[in-house]
Amino acid sequence: MCYENGMHYNVGDSFRNGSFKLTCRESGIYVEGCYMQNSFNDLLMSGESRIENGKRHECEIIGPGKVRYVVKMLGCNHEGQQYSTGQMWTHQHVRYQCKNDGTLLVLGCIDEGLFIELGRDLLMEGMVHRCYQVNTTVFYHKFACERSSLAECVSQSMHRRARRYAKRVVA
Repeated sequence: MCYENGMHYNVGDSFRNGSFKLTCRESGIYVEGCYMQNSFNDLLMSGESRIENGKRHECEIIGPGKVRYVVKMLGCNHEGQQYSTGQMWTHQHVRYQCKNDGTLLVLGCIDEGLFIELGRDLLMEGMVHRCYQVNTTVFYHKFACERSSLAECVSQSMHRRARRYAKRVVA
């Protein structure tokens, strides 16, 4: 006989406790499997996983006699949109790709079909295109520059920004 949550069970009896299907054995209570989220009958056996509705349901064995039920979203969620693994999209000039582990990879920046790799600057037809990251934020800047080299254009833009910041601090 087994005793669980104030109830007595005979050897061989199976019962539900939360997300788990338990069975009373001579050696004690054994976890048979996990009931799937929002389900009364769908059962995953211990160690089994199943993909349904864009989610991976796992009845994970974490040690002797220990089982954990886990539901993981597949793909990525960005700005309220769901993306599948490997899918690429652009949001506010930044090009993303959904990685296998559900994280986002920033590929670079896009403007009118022109792709600039993250961390690169480009001078083309008198326009500078910059795609860079500061901490966790990615920036895309585009500005006109008549200088002869990209380095001069970037330096000029940084110098202008520093002067603007100094004026704000002094004011």
